[in-house]
Amino acid sequence: MDPIYQLFFYTRLSDALVLRENDFNPFFYENADGPVESKGIETNIKPGYKNFKLFANYALIDTRLMYDNLNEQKSLTSKYTIGSVLMYEVEDKWRIGYEAYYTGRQFRSNRTTTEDYWIMGFMIMRKLDKLSLYMNFENFTDTRQHRMEAFEVDTHFKPDFPELWAPTDGRVINASLIFEL
Repeated sequence: MDPIYQLFFYTRLSDALVLRENDFNPFFYENADGPVESKGIETNIKPGYKNFKLFANYALIDTRLMYDNLNEQKSLTSKYTIGSVLMYEVEDKWRIGYEAYYTGRQFRSNRTTTEDYWIMGFMIMRKLDKLSLYMNFENFTDTRQHRMEAFEVDTHFKPDFPELWAPTDGRVINASLIFEL
């Protein structure tokens, strides 16, 4: 079995620039009166058996806003994520993969929470001498933010966009031909 990789991290930003707004100036930046701290762990494993390989990832990310008398998780930043790709490969012939990614709940700017969600995909590549055919099906479960909550932009004259915390484009299918010279 391949080794397990672990990354521990800690970052502290002093005098971070934050976006502000007031009655006189709708948007401006200024230095925060306290730090932004980010700490966490990321773990990766890559076991394999014969023609199968699994790439798995887990991340815990605790990003805290510690200014304006706050001590809270940064909005639109999931504390927990998991990802995996299971790949089957016959060298110089086939590559077939299934991927799944989990994103935990997030806080919006108003401190309400979002739903957690999964995204899944499938990819296949067939190599024929100097030509390869490739197809990729991303988000085939059609996970979209507007399926989990109301998603409106109000009017064209004064749009009010919701915060984006999940995919908005749904299923994506792409294909390509790869020529080796």
